[in-house]
Amino acid sequence: MFDNNKKKNAGKKRSAGKTPSVNMLSEGAKVKGEVFVEDDIRIAGTLEGDLVTKGKAIVTSSGKVDGNIRGKFADIAGNVEGELKISDKVVIRKSAVIEGNVFTKTLLVEEGAQFDGSLHMSKESLEDKLSTDNQAKSAGKKQTASKEAEAAQKKKAGESAD
Repeated sequence: MFDNNKKKNAGKKRSAGKTPSVNMLSEGAKVKGEVFVEDDIRIAGTLEGDLVTKGKAIVTSSGKVDGNIRGKFADIAGNVEGELKISDKVVIRKSAVIEGNVFTKTLLVEEGAQFDGSLHMSKESLEDKLSTDNQAKSAGKKQTASKEAEAAQKKKAGESAD
C-alpha cells in the first residue's frame, strides 16, 4: 500500500546534488596568508594575503583584503588593495575602495565607488587567458630546467675529460 522506495529515492536525489556552501571570514577576524576555497567566500573581516576561489568572492563593507583576488565572480563593497583577476563578472559597490588593477570580462560599478588602478576587459574568458599564461610559464620553466641540466652535463663531461 505504501511505497517506501519513493522516500529512499527522494533522499538519494537530495544528497546527489551538491549544496552550495559559503566560507566566511567574520567581522573582527584577521587572517594572514593565502586562502584557497572551492566555493564562495564572504569576507567581513581582514585578509592579508591572496585569495583564490572557484566561486564568488564577496567583500562586505566591513571587509578588507590586502592581496590579490582570483575567481569567477567578485562582489566588492569593502577595501581591496591588490589585483582582481575575475573570469566572469566584477560588481563594485558604492562603498568600495579598490587600489589595484582589475582584469575581468564584465564590470558593474555603482556611483560613489572608488577605484584607483587600470581596467582590463576582454570578451575572451580570463580563465582561458590565465590558463594560456600558466602553460607558457610552465613551458618556459621546462626549457630553463632542460638548459640547466644540459649545461650541468656538459660541465660534468668537461671535468671528467680532464
